[in-house]
Amino acid sequence: MSRSSDCVRIVDGYLFDFSKLIEHVRRYGYKRLLLEAPPGMLHLSEKLSSIIAECLGEDIEVIIRLEPVYGSCSTSLQLLSQGFVDAIVHIGHDEYPYPLCMGSRCLYTTPPRVFYVEGEYVGADFSSLATRIVETVKAPTLAIGFPAQHKRLGIRVAELLAKWGVKVKAAARILGCYYQPLVRSNADAYVVIAGGYFHAIGLALALEASKPVYRADPYTGTVENVTGTARRWLAKRYWVIRQAMSADRFGVIVGLLPGQYRPGVVEAVTKLLRRAGKSYRLLYSERLSREYLDNLSPDDYDAFIVTSCPRLAIEDLGDYWKPVLTPGEAFVAITGRLERYRFPW
Repeated sequence: MSRSSDCVRIVDGYLFDFSKLIEHVRRYGYKRLLLEAPPGMLHLSEKLSSIIAECLGEDIEVIIRLEPVYGSCSTSLQLLSQGFVDAIVHIGHDEYPYPLCMGSRCLYTTPPRVFYVEGEYVGADFSSLATRIVETVKAPTLAIGFPAQHKRLGIRVAELLAKWGVKVKAAARILGCYYQPLVRSNADAYVVIAGGYFHAIGLALALEASKPVYRADPYTGTVENVTGTARRWLAKRYWVIRQAMSADRFGVIVGLLPGQYRPGVVEAVTKLLRRAGKSYRLLYSERLSREYLDNLSPDDYDAFIVTSCPRLAIEDLGDYWKPVLTPGEAFVAITGRLERYRFPW
């Protein structure tokens, strides 16, 4: 039988540390575990389940959630509360910075039976990436952001840059809806260490595309200025906002996943609508797609406000035939205060 400290494995270039999970399973006698993962890691779920069983060497059942999770906001807490499983192993993300709410009860810390295993990418050369950042980004101060998979890489890059004399004002984890530590740093330029454009564009929108944002890709080693792309996204969002300014009937979409049910945001949005003399209807949904909106009568609502995941309004429904707004964009549209773009809340 393996010791819990030995349950660290590298699979497809990602490091998975199950030590804390194994320790708690043995201490509390958990028997049924749920493993959930984002789309890019679901293909590893069988391997990871087998590793957990191997490390425990006991009669443990590991169940795989077939649906992908897109963030720690979609952790399957309802399966815990209903007794279907004893613990959850959440792959690819780490702790959620916002409350996890179910009905009238909100949790402000991670539930004791939820274990986040980031799946850290270990294939990047941090020295080479830092060198490329210095060569590409010319600014007096920098702020470095990174998702969970690149947390250690991001910290090492920030430390190396500081050693080389670069003033790094912040180095912090980010989510698709959480950029506050970087925004507050008020740096001259920002670097997001991540594959793809999702996190870099999100940060640029949170900054109103007012400062340079670069994407440092740990898989290719390239560094790219995405500010121009972000400004095009911002122009598109202002077009959606202007469309919504003439709307009178709003559908306010309320998420039912624990991390996407935001009663405080819903209250603020509906209060704003009432003050402006707008009519609205709350629309509850665990998931959201354009097909769901298409099922509604086209005459019932002029625009929609998504209070669950703001990125649904940006990427998934950004080209919907009716305006679909984030809560921050709803504030801009309803108040008419176009001088400042608000994202996400």
